[in-house]
Amino acid sequence: MLYKDFDDIQLQDIESLYSTLNREIRTVEYKRVLELDTNDQKKEFLADISSFANSSGGDIYFGIDELNGICGFEIDKIDGFILKIEQIIRDGIEPRIAYRIKDFNIFENKFLIFIRVNKSYNSPHQVKIFGWEKYFSRAENGKFKLDVYQLKHSFLNTNSAKLKINEFVIDRVSNVISDNTPIKLNSNPKIIFHAIPIPSFIDTSEFHILPDGRDFDKFRPLSSSGDYGKRINFDGLVTYSGNNSYLQIFRNGSLESVDVSIISPQNSTTGEKIIPVTLLEDKLIEGITTHLELINKFNADYPIALFLNIIGISGYSFGASNRWEIEKVILDRNHLKFEELIVETKNEPVVKILKPWFDRLWQAFNYEYSTNYFSETEWRGMGKIRT
Repeated sequence: MLYKDFDDIQLQDIESLYSTLNREIRTVEYKRVLELDTNDQKKEFLADISSFANSSGGDIYFGIDELNGICGFEIDKIDGFILKIEQIIRDGIEPRIAYRIKDFNIFENKFLIFIRVNKSYNSPHQVKIFGWEKYFSRAENGKFKLDVYQLKHSFLNTNSAKLKINEFVIDRVSNVISDNTPIKLNSNPKIIFHAIPIPSFIDTSEFHILPDGRDFDKFRPLSSSGDYGKRINFDGLVTYSGNNSYLQIFRNGSLESVDVSIISPQNSTTGEKIIPVTLLEDKLIEGITTHLELINKFNADYPIALFLNIIGISGYSFGASNRWEIEKVILDRNHLKFEELIVETKNEPVVKILKPWFDRLWQAFNYEYSTNYFSETEWRGMGKIRT
């Protein structure tokens, strides 16, 4: 397998890989051609792809002969063929998997198709197409069908990781509610964000989390705009902006970001309890983008689970000066707990990732969705355009 960022992989890297490894292993497979015309061909393709997701992840190359090396295969319209691959994977594997596709033009209309499949932490994934419902995994000599015992083991492993992560988040949120935090915070409503690399709760990884001069800005707390403090603590490293916000960086690459300055009666000229929704969205997009860049700096494995809780907001109402008010709604609850979001790869746009949270927040105030979105990947507010 090429241990290189997907976007940086070139044809010469693949040539070099084949020169040192010209056989199939657990994380690498070569195929002479990819044909997707018949139902059986589509089943075989999905079995190959899902087997990587259900094991260690890996790379599959279409257009490489195990005996003769890179040869490519004929494709009339490459863009349409890639779309066909994506549709077959989307419709034929449940739950959905994370993968990337890249094509290389070998000669004229001959191409090499390279698909990198991420190891899944939401396995097992089922091939479900044309009445076929089967599970596959991989060993050193290729793919195999999972038996009942192996399926049960896979389900238990996935549920164990989810349970550990949920328990961790519940414990951390409880600590924040109880003011048991690394930095003493002001008593305003609290925005609590967690980003957790799921593999770190399975293999107990630890990373070098101390900043160097070039990357220090990525360690900034959620809404900090100026200088901020930092100190090493028992859990790892904490950075903070006065008594308004902090970012706790755990040794396993997880992040806890807490802010009490965005939602505050002091932000209202009348002293009303108002949630400045557009400001909140803007700060979350900006801050979470930086937080995920920080996790990338640690080279932590994906996927990453995101959690958002807003505490202490009973009696608050909606505030977005550029939107009409359908009906004034006063929140009757003190805690908004948002659904868990999963970031499968580091190339996903944060604006798109966070939209379900923002829609849900607006719905709490009788709006159908966040009207700051002009498309799934374009947010406009505070005089800014974020994509």
